Amino acid sequence: MSPTSMLQRHRYPGWVRQAIRHPSSPTHQAVNGAVNTISHDVSLVGAQGGFAEYSRHVLKSETVQLQVDGRTGLKLGGLPKTTVNYHKVISMKGLNSLKGFKLVDFKLASKQDDGSNLLGEVLIPNPSVISLVMGNVTLELSIDGTVIGTSTLPNLTIRPGENHAPMRSTVDLVKVLPFVNGQNAKYKNGVIPLTIVGKSAVYNGKDLPYYSAALAANVLHIDMDLGPLLGLGGGN
Repeated sequence: MSPTSMLQRHRYPGWVRQAIRHPSSPTHQAVNGAVNTISHDVSLVGAQGGFAEYSRHVLKSETVQLQVDGRTGLKLGGLPKTTVNYHKVISMKGLNSLKGFKLVDFKLASKQDDGSNLLGEVLIPNPSVISLVMGNVTLELSIDGTVIGTSTLPNLTIRPGENHAPMRSTVDLVKVLPFVNGQNAKYKNGVIPLTIVGKSAVYNGKDLPYYSAALAANVLHIDMDLGPLLGLGGGN
C-alpha cells in the first residue's frame, strides 16, 4: 500500500480546505496492528501563508484538528488491486496560548557583549506532542503600553512538556523606575504587569515568518516582581 496524503487544517466555524503539504509514504504491508512511520522533509515554498495560519492555531488553541485526505492502491491476496480513498480528522492538543508561561528567575547584569542588562530564565509549557525549533526568538516588553525593552530567547526549541529557556533582556530602567518608585508610582510594591509580544523568530540567520506571525498574535501577560531586585517592598 503506497498512499499519498494531503494535510489540511480545520478551523471553527467550518472547514478551511487549504492543503499545507503532500507527504507520501513508501509501500508497506498492512497487517493487523501494523505501524507505518513516515519521516518526510517538505518545502514550504508556496505554502508559507497556510503554514503561518496553521502555526497560529497550534500556538493559540487548546485543541487543533487536522484533516488528512489521501488515495492509495490496495492489493489483498489474489484479489485485483483496488483504489482506496480515505478521509480522517485528527484531534490533538495545541500549545493553548502558552498558558503557564512564567519568569522563574532574573538578575541585573552588566558588561554583556550583546548589551543585555537583565538575565533570567523562563518556563514555557507545551501540552502538545509537537516540537518547535524556533531559533532566536525576540520579544517586546511593555508596561501599561510603554515599551521598556526587548528579550531574546536564544536557540529556542519548544519540546513537549515543561521547557526551561535562558532569557537575555535589554531593559530601559529609566522607563521602569517611575512605575515602581516615587510619590506617583503606580506599582509601589514593585510588582509590575508585564506585557510580552513576540517580534521575530530567526533560525541560522533566516527569518521564520510563519513563527514570527504566530508569536505576534499571542500576547502574554505576567506579573514581574521587581521588589527584591530594586530593594522595594515586593510581594503581594
